[in-house]
Amino acid sequence: MVTDLPAAVTEMRIGRLSPTAYLRSFRGPLEPAIYALDDPLPCLLEVPLLSFWKLKRWIRLRRDSRRWSPAGQATPTEVVRRFEQI
Repeated sequence: MVTDLPAAVTEMRIGRLSPTAYLRSFRGPLEPAIYALDDPLPCLLEVPLLSFWKLKRWIRLRRDSRRWSPAGQATPTEVVRRFEQI
């Protein structure tokens, strides 16, 4: 579920998927891919995966804000602005 939208955007960029086809894919029968009772592993891995990605992004933002700021610390406004650019 976390990777669905980035994968769809990638497919759209290279021309293998149209936005209309992506939206049409929601009309069919829905399968609970992450929260299926018969296969709990994807659900159990989703939380650590999201946590890892958030921690990685936070570390990168801190590192980059120190590199860009003359005093070694970025103001909260600068951090938010840089975060939105990523």
